[in-house]
Amino acid sequence: IPMQYTCDGDDMSPPLRWSDVPAGTRSISIILDDPDAPGSIFRHWSLYDLPSATRSLKEAQPTSGKLQNSTRQGKNDFDATGYRGPCPPRGEEHEYLFFIYALSEPLKLGENATPSEVSNAIRGRVLGTGSFTGMYARQ
Repeated sequence: IPMQYTCDGDDMSPPLRWSDVPAGTRSISIILDDPDAPGSIFRHWSLYDLPSATRSLKEAQPTSGKLQNSTRQGKNDFDATGYRGPCPPRGEEHEYLFFIYALSEPLKLGENATPSEVSNAIRGRVLGTGSFTGMYARQ
């Protein structure tokens, strides 16, 4: 993961692009998790209720609960709203998993939902998924 998207850089969200979603998709959700964090999976970002026609996000999304259109951001495990980038302990390389979910309906959680609220709301609504992995180690 490029440094500008981490705690060692500008800590801004990266640009993302994806292609077609399954028929019947009514909203999109994006989650960024660190499965290498000590103790449990650590949530860095939750976006939800993106309009189904969305195919990209610009970098540096605001860190507010409400974005444009119906898009909302939840809290991360830093107890802040929006994106917080990779920041593993020095000397450790962590894997970061980006997940995108095509959903049968919006989550309608409102702003600042917790990581577990977002994960629980996604269950039972998934029409399709995509993912990619990035790695980061602090200098």
